[in-house]
Amino acid sequence: MGDTQKMTEQKKRYTILGIFVAMFLFGAFFLRETGVYFDEHSEEEILYMNILQYGETLRISKITNWFEGKDEYHPICESIEKDHGSALYYLCGLVLMKLDQHSDATELKSEIWHAYTYALFFLGVIYMYRLLWELFRNRKTALLGTFMLFLTPRIFADGLYNNKDTVLMSLIIVMLFYGIRFIKCRDFLNACLLGICAGFCSNLKISGIYVFALIGGFYLLKLSIDKKWSMRTFLAGLTAAIIGFLCYLALTPAIWGRGFQLREFLLWNLTNSTEFSRMDGRVLFDGIWYVHSENPLPWYYLPKLIALTIPVYLSVLLWCSIGIWIYKGRKFQWNSADGFYPLFVLIPGIPVLVAMLCSPNLYNGWRHMYFIYGPMIVLATYTVEYLIRGKQSHVSQIVTAILVVLIASNGVGIALTGQSSCAYTNILAGGDACGRYEMDYYGVTTRKILISLVDRYDEIWIKSDGSGAVIVNYYTLPTEYRGKIHLVSSEEEICNAREQGKMVIGCVNPTYDVLPEREDVTWLEDWKAWGNTYMRIRRY
Repeated sequence: MGDTQKMTEQKKRYTILGIFVAMFLFGAFFLRETGVYFDEHSEEEILYMNILQYGETLRISKITNWFEGKDEYHPICESIEKDHGSALYYLCGLVLMKLDQHSDATELKSEIWHAYTYALFFLGVIYMYRLLWELFRNRKTALLGTFMLFLTPRIFADGLYNNKDTVLMSLIIVMLFYGIRFIKCRDFLNACLLGICAGFCSNLKISGIYVFALIGGFYLLKLSIDKKWSMRTFLAGLTAAIIGFLCYLALTPAIWGRGFQLREFLLWNLTNSTEFSRMDGRVLFDGIWYVHSENPLPWYYLPKLIALTIPVYLSVLLWCSIGIWIYKGRKFQWNSADGFYPLFVLIPGIPVLVAMLCSPNLYNGWRHMYFIYGPMIVLATYTVEYLIRGKQSHVSQIVTAILVVLIASNGVGIALTGQSSCAYTNILAGGDACGRYEMDYYGVTTRKILISLVDRYDEIWIKSDGSGAVIVNYYTLPTEYRGKIHLVSSEEEICNAREQGKMVIGCVNPTYDVLPEREDVTWLEDWKAWGNTYMRIRRY
């Protein structure tokens, strides 16, 4: 490689690095407005209980001493929440435990939690680029696919706070990268890295075991097709499996906290992941309220909701990829990337099919299936690669320009709405989806709404039942804002405040609350994003 070519390559690398830095800063800008979600405190408790389990089992006095007098915490093996781990957050947990010694650190703890979660989400964005480069060896294709992932409105919004579903999505992308490299190289380094990723993924949710098993099955299939069986390839595969198993055991103290109970734990975890009887609340879909134990969601819930909550062009690209793959096969034009296509079809295809046939307990949109989104982006990018590579230059330029415009429009929308992008639906939803589909199901927009209300009205009295989004976000507000917000809950308190001439308001989330339409109800304002009303402010 000549000096000129080396300089060109170096410039390209620096350009790509600059793009990723800009992307990271773009997302980080919205961290301060991100509110606390309903499960955030519970997730912190689960993390602490995992750490306590390590302390008790390994007799680490510095850990056990911290939990003395804190009767609300028990070892994770005794908790009903042991089905999803917190291994990636162990280091973050130690920082939070240190901050817990300060009573005024609630806001800082929440900010650290969100920043840490966003960093893990962005790790998946980085590895999406690496995965697409590994498959297609085309920087333009890899960048376009990476932006399609990063600028998917709902995924972006969840990436700022969701420590379960978007983090698992990111981990799955990382595992797929090392899985593809391992299948190609059949080396021990990638086998170890794949196993470590599998351990972390499986610890977080049992879905990680499913994806790891598919990668392993594909590895065996490729060895058979390519006739590459040898003692070395066998030992490399065995290494990945053993490392994954040992890593999973080491990261999941719920298995060995009260004796080694792997079989019992896995069976319980699998049953719980499909039935999940702990959640039997109302789910809004197609304008109808569903309760799993009474009227389960219709079979088309998952595919329809996915189609409504991702950009339309992504759905088009995804479905086109099937036809392109078949067409290339008939023309005998398959390359190495085409050989991996079935793997990326199976990862999302099987769970969606199972959800359609078996009616599992789904809720809160399709976040439980976010782990399939990385492979879906790969399938969409497969179509992009076909359209821009090997075509006439003007065709490639037109396709690229159209995609850039479509992706950029999502970026502009996110820039205007920020965290409120959790309420995104595309044009297929048919206008304002308020009252028909779930919007801000975690109530994370409540923080910025409360700040906005105080900025405009100075002092407010706000109705809270003591357990909703208002109360959990109230305690993370800066002191100057909390001092101007007065929480009321009973009708007597509301009447007393009104008699004193105070402004009493309530935040009505149409995802959970049936909107009152009585004549005596006064609506102060609506909060909208992407054409959807995700919060209504009522004045009492």
